[in-house]
Amino acid sequence: MKALLLLNGGGALALLTFFGNRGKMLSNVSTDAIGHALTSFGIGTVGSVFVFILAYLTQLHYGNLGNAGRAQYFHHGTYVGVLTALGGFIGGIWFARKAVVAALT
Repeated sequence: MKALLLLNGGGALALLTFFGNRGKMLSNVSTDAIGHALTSFGIGTVGSVFVFILAYLTQLHYGNLGNAGRAQYFHHGTYVGVLTALGGFIGGIWFARKAVVAALT
C-alpha cells in the first residue's frame, strides 16, 4: 500500500522535475502527455489513499465489530483500490514515456 502511494507520488514529482525547466520548449503533444500522466498519477495516488481507508475499515469490521458481511464488502473494495492505484501508475508511466519521447524529438 505504501509502495503504491510512493510510486504514484514520486512519479508525478519526477515528471514535474524533469519538465520543470523546459516550459516554453515543449510541443503540444508533450504537454498533453504530461497532463495525462499527471492525471494518471493523481488517480493512482487517490486510489492508494482509498486503499488505506478501506484496509482500516476492513480490519475494524473483522476484528472489533465481528461483522463479516460489511468486512467482506470493504475487503473487496480494497482490492479495487489496489487495482486502481496500480492502473494509475501504469497509465502514468505510459503517458510519461510519450511525453519524454515527444520532448526529445
